[in-house]
Amino acid sequence: MNEGQIEGVNQFLKKGFRLKQEEVPTPLGNTEFVREVLSDPNQCPKCDGPIKIIGRPEDSDGVFVTKCKKRREHIERTPREERIRYELSYETVFSCICESFGWEFLEFDSRSTLPRYLIGHTAEDIDICLIHTENRYEKTIKEVFDQAIRREQVTLLFTPRSSVKEIFEITEVFAVGPLVCPVPFENLERPDSIKESVINAKRSRDLTHQIEQQRGIEADSFLKKGDKNPLYIATELAYMRLLRENGELSVADGSRLEEICSAAFSHIATVLPGVGGEDDSGESLPDNIFRLPEDEAKGYDPILALVDTKSGTDANFAKELIERKHRGYIERVQRQPSLRDHTVAHTFVVFDVDGHQEIEFYNAMQQYYDADTVMVVLTSEALAYIVAAYFSAVTANELELAEGEFTDVIRPFFSRDRFYGDLTTDDRRRTRLDVDSDYPDHLRDEYVQKYIEKEQLIVVTGDMVDSHFRNTIDTKGRIEHILEGYLLA
Repeated sequence: MNEGQIEGVNQFLKKGFRLKQEEVPTPLGNTEFVREVLSDPNQCPKCDGPIKIIGRPEDSDGVFVTKCKKRREHIERTPREERIRYELSYETVFSCICESFGWEFLEFDSRSTLPRYLIGHTAEDIDICLIHTENRYEKTIKEVFDQAIRREQVTLLFTPRSSVKEIFEITEVFAVGPLVCPVPFENLERPDSIKESVINAKRSRDLTHQIEQQRGIEADSFLKKGDKNPLYIATELAYMRLLRENGELSVADGSRLEEICSAAFSHIATVLPGVGGEDDSGESLPDNIFRLPEDEAKGYDPILALVDTKSGTDANFAKELIERKHRGYIERVQRQPSLRDHTVAHTFVVFDVDGHQEIEFYNAMQQYYDADTVMVVLTSEALAYIVAAYFSAVTANELELAEGEFTDVIRPFFSRDRFYGDLTTDDRRRTRLDVDSDYPDHLRDEYVQKYIEKEQLIVVTGDMVDSHFRNTIDTKGRIEHILEGYLLA
């Protein structure tokens, strides 16, 4: 398309869907960019009332015959010539747009989205969307975003407006990322930068798809849902317990927490995808495995977390198989030379625990633990808090100004040395019973006394995470001190 045709199409998009001949922009008159259509009347030509078409031009001497449905019914006749309109030839417009980028146009979607917008598909697996009118503009943008997110479809979005500011404001509530590239149609005169942005978005999307195929990650998995909207993970963790207690999650949903945790840990740590079940020899494997890196400067060893998820309302550790399952988890690490420098965090993600069972289970497992191995009971509320903080640019940055890396902020929850070195005494003594007002005082005191004696048992609650994060933020850290040094130079 030349400059005049681009301006003509842009003006057409602004004016409406079907135009009278005198309304068609001059550069498009008598060209392949527009086509003549016969538009049915939709209101009475005399009084603008609702109508029923009772005769068409081909059957009524070249006129539309309409019956007005107002209280006083009347019949009107409208010559065919008065209902001739012109609309864009979409195949021509989409083909010319593609030609500007060196792409091949295939077809456009159903016209059912007209007159608001129309989407076309290319051989390069890039969609092109034309916003046709500014009527219900925000609704249209949201629909296009929703489709792109659901289908993970890179979409070049052309708007007849000269600014895309309103579109970017809408992205605040949509996790659309770079999938949709909004551009004023008039900018088609400069296609190179537009193409570069779209191709970069497609490369990123294609790499993600390649990894998903290699790892066998299914389209409806929670990992995928979290990829589209990361805070969805925190939402699931925050409300899943309520759904369970309300009877809205069945036994068949047992893998739900496992999948959500895998998605959560894949963001805040390094996860080995596809773990769970049994290995080739029939030996049990944890639901998830993740790793926190070493930091030689700080003297931190790498941490290997072996994660089991307990989806019951109250985790029943009494039913856990020690000899046939959990002992194997630990001994597998001890057999692998490349893991001997790792601190092991034998981790359970739970909604709550029945009685004092985690302490009794720890007592049975302790004989298989090395001196620096820890057993971690991580409540779903605590994990939800960690994930929400990680995805908050404001909170995560404040924490990292103190510790340098987000993984170092959460390391105390998975390391005995850091638990005792970085958390205050009050925080270390926070327990899951602190918020349980129904628990008898004498049993609470008994639990607390037993718990603080178990130096290799860490029960992480939302309260504990909150207090540790606040203490970390309130302490000016070395990274902030280093950065402020620049201002003094």
